[in-house]
This record gives sequence, C-alpha cells and structure tokens, in this order.
Amino acid sequence: FFESTGSVLTRKRLHSQTGEDYLATLVRHKKGEKYIYELEEFKDFKPKWDASAKDPSDKFDCTIKFAEKGHHTDGKNILYADLFIPKKLGDFMSSYKGTGFKDISLGKTMLDDGYVMLKKEIGKDLDGIYAEWLKSSAYKDFPNSESVNLYDLKTAMKGKKITKENLEEAAFKTFTGSWAKSKGFTKAVVVSENDVYKELNGDINRLKELEVIFIK
Repeated sequence: FFESTGSVLTRKRLHSQTGEDYLATLVRHKKGEKYIYELEEFKDFKPKWDASAKDPSDKFDCTIKFAEKGHHTDGKNILYADLFIPKKLGDFMSSYKGTGFKDISLGKTMLDDGYVMLKKEIGKDLDGIYAEWLKSSAYKDFPNSESVNLYDLKTAMKGKKITKENLEEAAFKTFTGSWAKSKGFTKAVVVSENDVYKELNGDINRLKELEVIFIK
C-alpha cells in the first residue's frame, strides 16, 4: 500500500493478495489543507464513491489533515482523519474478506497514506492522532446510529466502571486505536470535557461522543 512504498502517486489500484484480481482505484487529491480520498472504477458494485452523492447512504466522505491548532493539540502536529465509509460499502468489502481481498482495508489504507503524507509535509514524525467518535443521524445506517469506533468503545466498556482510565484503555479496542498503536502511539488521552462521560449514571450506552488523542 501507500506507506510501504512511500508512494507519492495520487492513484492506487487495489488488488487481492495475489495481485491477480482488481477491485477498485483509490484516488487521493489535496484541496487546501485536506487530503481527500475517493474510489473509482469499483468492480462489481457502484463504480464511483465520493462526497458528492445525494443519497447520504452513498456518501464516501473521507479526508485527512492536521488537527486545528489549539483544538486540544497545544500547537502540536496531530493527525485528524474524518473517514465516513458508507455501511453498504463496508458490508460489500466485508463480503470479500473470505477471498483474496482480505488484505484490503479501506480505512487502514487511507490512514497509512495520510500519515505518510503529513509526515512528509513537516519532515518528521507526528505528535499524535486525534479521534472524535459520535452518535449522529449521519450514522443512521449503522447500529445505534453510532460511528464504528464509538460502538466498539462501548462494547469494550461493558461491565466496566466509567472512568477516564477505563475509557482510555478501551480506546485501543477500536479500529482507530488499534491502528494508532501499530504506529507507536501507545498512550490514549481522553480530551473531552469531564461531564461528557461523568454524567452517564453508570450507563455507557448514554455516551454520545468522545474525543481522544493517541500519543507516544
């Protein structure tokens, strides 16, 4: 993928592990401070996926940039990924996992690439990974109208007392947390205001949002 080759290409053909079967082309382009990702020539499904889709269930809205200075960042270089992969596309990709395409993770591929591109911009490693997990109408197609990361966090928190420390531990059970850890960001810091999680009356299912920064 992008990171392993250090590629500066703006187009990446996604293949099976054997390299024999073509799935789609992942396109990256930069607009302002953002790296924007789109899918083209998708095989056996809707051929093009981007943020312009009129149907929210078809909107592939994936961007990576530096988190805004001052937004819990203390002026540091923090990666912020806003990756919305439609559930129907995620389900379709999952159906390929039992085949030669099981090595392809759209989320990981984009994160790996965005991480490399931001490092190239500043000529050194990043200071952290910012994550914001939400319950929102934008996720109406997902279980409990929650982002995948928030859903996984709640699953990891079942039976545990709702504390900052437990939330930070559970953060590594999410997709983003696992990816951040693989890059050496082994400490999670909940940066949400305390009342976000302290006023849940012991019910983690009442949590509607959480902000976390992963650092080394």
